[in-house]
Amino acid sequence: VMSFILIYFFFFQAEDGIRDAQESRGLGDVYKRQVSTQSTGDPADAIAIQQMLFHVKPDLVIEIGTNTGGGAIFYSSIMRMYNPQAKVVTVDTRPVSNWRDGAKSGVNLTYCDRCIIGTEHPFWTDGGITFIQGRISGNSNCKVIERLQEFVDKAKTVLVIEDAGHEKNTVALHTEALHKFVSVNSYMLVQDTKLTRLSPIKRKKGGVGPVPAVEAFIKAHSNFVVDRRYEYLMYSQHHWGWLRKTRV
Repeated sequence: VMSFILIYFFFFQAEDGIRDAQESRGLGDVYKRQVSTQSTGDPADAIAIQQMLFHVKPDLVIEIGTNTGGGAIFYSSIMRMYNPQAKVVTVDTRPVSNWRDGAKSGVNLTYCDRCIIGTEHPFWTDGGITFIQGRISGNSNCKVIERLQEFVDKAKTVLVIEDAGHEKNTVALHTEALHKFVSVNSYMLVQDTKLTRLSPIKRKKGGVGPVPAVEAFIKAHSNFVVDRRYEYLMYSQHHWGWLRKTRV
């Protein structure tokens, strides 16, 4: 009984810990040991994501929310194991973050002084990762969507990871704009859905954070379902965010 209580307490604390702009105590540490690139994330979800990638085997992953570029490098490292030609296209409204320079300039950031910047990693320069700086809009002539379409047209299996601002309206905009790119039996992963549960506002006045956007999306698109198979031991920072496309 005591062991069960201790294990449950560990997972509860891990899920509730918001890291914000701190050096990752989870997935970022994995990057630092393996590829020397700083990022943020959770080690349990890293395992789940790598298994999702290996099960689906997308030859194209579209990531929305680049930050330091560590996520794109991680996804690429997994994808290259089953397809050396697999591509990651990562999109952000800002340039790839440089936490090292930010910390040196007085910004309150903790950084790994032994890590390289994401854009300095070999995966970033050998064609496996493409960075697009721009903003996704709902307009039919959105330049970012047009560029993504060029990559989608050359891919067989596409998977989308939404990891941008996590606000309700932003998530709603991105899921609506990007769901058409997702292949059947592939996923659109909406990250950090925990922020809805942790918000002091919770779900008042239509809710905040990613979950209300996910719920509205699922209601509007019956060809997507919430697939909880990767929420191992009922734990994930992205609970209710693993959206599988069941049909066209």
